[in-house]
Amino acid sequence: MSLKPVIYESLTPPQRVVATLDALGRGDDEEVQRLRETCPFKTYRQRDAAFSDTMNSLMMMSLAIESELTACALSFLATASSSEKQIDHLQEMANIQGGWLAVLNDLGISAEPMLRAGPPRHGIVAQLLTMAPEFEADAAKDFMEAFKEYLRT
Repeated sequence: MSLKPVIYESLTPPQRVVATLDALGRGDDEEVQRLRETCPFKTYRQRDAAFSDTMNSLMMMSLAIESELTACALSFLATASSSEKQIDHLQEMANIQGGWLAVLNDLGISAEPMLRAGPPRHGIVAQLLTMAPEFEADAAKDFMEAFKEYLRT
């Protein structure tokens, strides 16, 4: 009898996470598969997954939106010598924000409570959004589809 199954079965969840990340980092797909297959099954009781999963997805998407807006703001600041590039960054910010708000609206979620409930917005991002051009729905179509797809999963 091999000792490996005993070792795999005795791993605590944190140990299994570390071992799996190590195996992923090494590209050891067989080890990752063994770690997954030997992970014990558990039965849980939780709040309605449709509620919990949607709330988690909204919060994670809100964090991703703020991260993207912050990246655009940094790019805006880094291109101070090119007003054309700065306008492009402002337009991208408008499209990200506008697309997100449009998706929220489609879901029947008011923008203001979602913005207050999500991660705090950096002051520079807020200021740049006041300077941004109008939201271009056609240009933001890809953002909006990605947002909707993420929220469906």
